[in-house]
This record gives sequence, structure tokens and C-alpha cells, in this order.
Amino acid sequence: MKFGVPRNLSVKKAVNVLIPISLLGLSNILVILEISTKSEVIAFGYIDAENKIKICANISGIIDSVFIQEGQEVKIGDKLLTIDSRKIQRELFSLYTEYQNLQDELIELNKAANLLAQNYMFESYGGNVSLQQLKIHLDEATEKYSIAETLFVKGMISRCERDDKKRNYLAALAIYDTYQHSIEMQKRKYEKLITQKKREIELIKSKIADTEEAIDKSVVYAPISGLCHLPTALFAGKKTDEGDVLFELYNLSAIYFSCRVREEDVFKIKQGSECKIYLNACPFPKYPLLDGEVKEIGEIVESNEGGRTVEIKISIKNCRGVPITKLYLSGRVKIASIHEDNLIKKLLKGLSKT
Repeated sequence: MKFGVPRNLSVKKAVNVLIPISLLGLSNILVILEISTKSEVIAFGYIDAENKIKICANISGIIDSVFIQEGQEVKIGDKLLTIDSRKIQRELFSLYTEYQNLQDELIELNKAANLLAQNYMFESYGGNVSLQQLKIHLDEATEKYSIAETLFVKGMISRCERDDKKRNYLAALAIYDTYQHSIEMQKRKYEKLITQKKREIELIKSKIADTEEAIDKSVVYAPISGLCHLPTALFAGKKTDEGDVLFELYNLSAIYFSCRVREEDVFKIKQGSECKIYLNACPFPKYPLLDGEVKEIGEIVESNEGGRTVEIKISIKNCRGVPITKLYLSGRVKIASIHEDNLIKKLLKGLSKT
């Protein structure tokens, strides 16, 4: 069968489309406005992993020791790095000392408050007396006044004798009330001091807990098993700040190729499009090392280099016998275009209807 190019085919870009010569004379051939001359989309990216976590510094300080290196396999719980915690330990010792002092002060305040009513002495009646003694004196004066009042009603004593007992009772009551009020004021004072001291102790306890936690955080352990990647060089003596990324741990059982495709090329690919990946680490990058297919097409975003791009995730189906031992191996990918094939199929479909 002979092939040729239809005379009434309208295209914006030159393209070789082979159509049987027997169909060239037909007038109802489908008109194509544009056919891409590219059979594939080329993009650049790197190997990444689905199961990947970042390990950050939980405290600021100077790195003391580093126990792993790039690409090293670690198990969950392995010690990865330590940050010098001697300064924090000195702070903790100081907090412990302050905490003990506050506890001792609280004990003394409680003792004073508990013994206040029993042991508080007043200068009265020519000597020192306690509130308890004043209460006994008041009770005696009260009883004597009560008896005198009864005897007065019965006419057994004079008004003068009764009034004398009453004055003694009122004097004892006034003294007792005065000093009892004084003790109440002292008790409130102690209660305030005790409450304040307890707050200070709680604050110190909180600081101690935070400092102990900071010391624990000075040792970094692997939260999962996997391979280790160091985004930046780590060494003893290097300063690190809280929140800095120290390591990345990842699992090579779920790797993919991440790349960005220009906005105008997105319509040429779809999920499931076949891919060939050429890694720069290979001595012969002209041969594909990995086979894959488009797994995920992301959102359109502004590119730092100008224009708009879309992130594409490509699942890896076959490594062609070449093991991937670390992440971020860079390379390029060729993604099979669906655009030209679809248009040619539409063209031939239109021809077949004639």
C-alpha cells in the first residue's frame, strides 16, 4: 500500500503523517488544526522517596558528635548525633539548688503558720502570754461575770460588785479579740507567703522539666529505620539552631522520579504515560536506566526561572538491574506524548468514515 500527505490537510506545524494514497482524493477528510511534532516530553528531575522524614534539631547548641554518614543504613533507635549539653546541665544544677532552697523555705513557713496560734506571745499583764492563756483568762472572766449577774438578780450582791465583774469580763474580751485579730492578720500573711512560695516552686519545677527535656533532646535518635541523607555537612563543633534540618531518613522501597514539566507540555501527558529515565550518575546516560510511568500530575505553579510548571511524580517500574542506593540522583526523563498519537487516530478515524 502506498502512502502520501493529503493536499487538503490544514496544520500549523509541519508533520509527516502517512495516509494511504487511495484516500487522498476524498473531500471529507478531517481537518486538523495543530499536530505536535514531538513524540515525547523531556524534563529534568531527581530520585525521591515517598517514605521520607526530616529530623530537625530540637535545641540550639554546638554539635558534639556525629555517628552516621551520607547513605548509611540505620535502625530505629540508633544514635545519630549529640549536641553539647554541658551548659544546659549547669543550668539544671542551678535550678535543682533553687528548688531545694524554696522547699526548705516553704517548710519553715508552714511550721510558723501551724504554731502561730499556740506559741504566739503577747506582752500583757506585766509579762508574755500566749493567745491560749488569754482565752483561759477570758473564760474565767466570763464565768465570774455570769455568776455575778445571777447573784445580782437575786439581790445577793450589789450593783457595784456586779459591774466590777462586768468590767473585768469586757477588758479580757477586748484583749483577746485584739490579739486574735492580730493572729488572723499574721496567718493571712503566712498564707500569702506560702501561696507565693508554692507558685515559685511550681515555676521552678516547670523549668526543671523543660531543662531535663532539653538535655534528652541533645541526643538525636533514629525514629525509623532507613537510609540517611545529610542535606548539609555535619561535624563536631558546628553550631545548629532549633528547627534546623539535620538529617533525612528514607526507605528505598518506595522511590519515584520527581520532575517539573512546562505548562504548555502538560496536555501531552496523562497518568500512566510511559517514561524512560536517564540518570546523570550513570557513565552512559544516553541509555535509560529506569522504566516508569506517570503516577501523579500536580498543580500549575509559578517557576523560579520564569513561566509556569507542573510537578510530575513518576513511579519506577524497572531498574534494569541497576540498584538505586541513595536519593536525589539527578537526571532527565522522556515521557511518551499522547497528543500526536491521539490526533492521528482522529484523522484516520475521520478517513475511515468516508
